[in-house]
Amino acid sequence: MATIGYARVSTRDQNPDGQTDPLGAAGCDKIFVEHASGTLAKRPALTEALRYLREGDSLVVTKLDRLGRSVRNLKQVADELQQRGVGLKALSQGIDTTTRHLRHTLQPCAHHRTRGPSVHDSRRDGCRADPPMERDRCA
Repeated sequence: MATIGYARVSTRDQNPDGQTDPLGAAGCDKIFVEHASGTLAKRPALTEALRYLREGDSLVVTKLDRLGRSVRNLKQVADELQQRGVGLKALSQGIDTTTRHLRHTLQPCAHHRTRGPSVHDSRRDGCRADPPMERDRCA
């Protein structure tokens, strides 16, 4: 069982050490580093990391926002990992899918993002209500 890290910074000018250092301290055997905006659909380092992972491995990120382009995309990645038997950990948020915490955390947000939440519903459930154009652009 391997522990694989994934770090993403938005530009080449940004230093990924703020993510790679904690990933290394968490015992990651290999760390994939991305220099790309999170809104981009093509993220080669993430694609490579996902291909590298095998059943029983864990993917580790410092924060969930490093992994997904949107809540919907993050849920898709988490679901794919779960189906493949790969764990997901977010260090700064204390999330570890082997405890099933992530599934319960993302379900309400993903549901609201899909059905087009009211601002009141989203704030009550801790999700941000984006305008429909923004939501559709990121999905």
